[in-house]
Amino acid sequence: HQSVDFYRLGVEQVFPISAEHDRGIGELLEVASQLVTLQEEKPKQEDEQLIKVAVVGKPNAGKSSLVNALLGEQRMIVDSIPGTTRDPVDSLCFFQDKRFLLVDTAGIRRKGRVSQKVETYSVVAALKAIERADVALLVMDSTELVSEQVMRIAGYVMDRARALVIVLSKWDLVDTRQLNIKKAEQLVFDKLNFIDFAPLVPVSALKGDRVDRLFGLIQKVHGQYTRRIKTSDLNSVMQLIVERHPPPAKSGRPTKIYYSNQISVAPPSFVFMTNHPEKTNFSYERYVTNQLRHYFGFEGTPLQLIWRKKSASRERGSKRS
Repeated sequence: HQSVDFYRLGVEQVFPISAEHDRGIGELLEVASQLVTLQEEKPKQEDEQLIKVAVVGKPNAGKSSLVNALLGEQRMIVDSIPGTTRDPVDSLCFFQDKRFLLVDTAGIRRKGRVSQKVETYSVVAALKAIERADVALLVMDSTELVSEQVMRIAGYVMDRARALVIVLSKWDLVDTRQLNIKKAEQLVFDKLNFIDFAPLVPVSALKGDRVDRLFGLIQKVHGQYTRRIKTSDLNSVMQLIVERHPPPAKSGRPTKIYYSNQISVAPPSFVFMTNHPEKTNFSYERYVTNQLRHYFGFEGTPLQLIWRKKSASRERGSKRS
């Protein structure tokens, strides 16, 4: 761990290597190759097959141990000192012919504790990792569960609308007679109700318990994250949703939803044409979101709902038809 001391110099990237023992050379060449401008671009199909995963959480939550367990090798520096892993380290791995790029970050410190330049860089690096990723693994210590810092990190993931899997690390340290999985899930979502759509899995990186399940969950939420619903199916479901609970009226005039359409994926985003978009408040949007999940699933992915006003001329035209 002597190389850890060099990170205190504030240098963005440090490469501990041993030419004699062929250690660290691969990582150095990886970064060097990224700095070289290549004439040929990678085929889009290859990039689309790669699922980028950001591993995020507070310092010492067990992120590096988790990535090591996923890779089956001691790739990261694992230490009990918070913030040991300074820079993001990308690791490419395969599972059932699927390619994953795992990004392990240095964790996100509380603002009051970010004093040194190297810690400031850790925060920026973690946020950049989330921006680069398709799926975020939010790692929290099972012996601590949800803190204000964890809530803030979860907020960062949602601000950037990434697919999400919640990982309870160090589950081997938990007395399951006092805290079982169901109770842990309840405690987590009581405080993190804004991400209650995310699957939650307790793991032990030390023992390897449930680690392999993560690859399946990552693929599942990524599939939902990039899922597209047929317009006809969406409108049929929206008709049922509105009939069950109409949107709030405006001055006694009913609010109508004329047409719905999915405009994009990653995350799934929907546009609803209505005569009173301002009446679709947070409560009603939450209702529609929950109903869309009920009918279509969308486990592990945020949904974006956009309400647009339908012009009066188009509204009259639809009435004539």
